[in-house]
Amino acid sequence: MKSKKGFTLLEIVIALAILAIGLVGILSLFPVGFEASRRASMLTEATIHAQQKMEEFKQGGYDYLDTTYTDTVPSGYTAFTDGSGLEWQVTVAEINPPGNLKSVTLDIKWQEKGADKSETFVTYIAK
Repeated sequence: MKSKKGFTLLEIVIALAILAIGLVGILSLFPVGFEASRRASMLTEATIHAQQKMEEFKQGGYDYLDTTYTDTVPSGYTAFTDGSGLEWQVTVAEINPPGNLKSVTLDIKWQEKGADKSETFVTYIAK
C-alpha cells in the first residue's frame, strides 16, 4: 500500500491559527510604536523651540530680562506663531545671594490625547 504524503485539513487549520496569533501579536505593536514616535517627535520639537527661546534670552542678556520680563510674569501661556501647537511661559527670578544672577524657567506645553503635557527648561543668566 502506498503512503500518502501531504498535510491534512486539520494540520493546515492549526498552522493558520498559529500564524494568525503571531501576526495579531506583531500587528498590535505598531500602534504603540507610532504613539511613541509621535511623543518623541513632540518632545524634540518642544526642545528645539525651548532652545531657540533660551538663546533669545541669553543674547538679550541680563538687562533684557529686566526690561522684558519681571518676577511677576502673568500666568498663562503664549502660543508659538509657527502653528506647532506648542505654548510657552517664562518665569524670571533673581537669585539671592549674590544678586547678579537670574534664573530663567521656560515651561512648554502641548496637547497629547486630550491631556496637557509639558516640559520645563531652566537656564541662568549673569549680569
